Amino acid sequence: MKVLDGNLFMRFSAWLLLLGIRFRAPGTVENPQRSRLWLCPPIQRVLRHKSTYKAVTHYCYWGMPFKKATTFVSTLFELTRLSLPSVILRSAAFVVLPADLTSSFAVKIMKEFG
Repeated sequence: MKVLDGNLFMRFSAWLLLLGIRFRAPGTVENPQRSRLWLCPPIQRVLRHKSTYKAVTHYCYWGMPFKKATTFVSTLFELTRLSLPSVILRSAAFVVLPADLTSSFAVKIMKEFG
């Protein structure tokens, strides 16, 4: 059941990101860098789009206990230009993201779309 739920959420996330590109609504998804998510055909389709950007960070840099590298994929705004140095958002797994990181996202989105 967990795999089926994960696959459903992956497909829905890919669909939302592509829909966002179509209607000029920015979006982002994150997962561990070595996650199989990045190999799934619907996500690969998102990654091939010219309006998609990818950045890798380590949560430990943000004061979080996670040691693994994390990949962020965004649509319509380039994450690599953020000062990725915490507005608190929650990820799909309900992990609180670092406030500095989410604030950087918010500032970048407001500058480009506000």
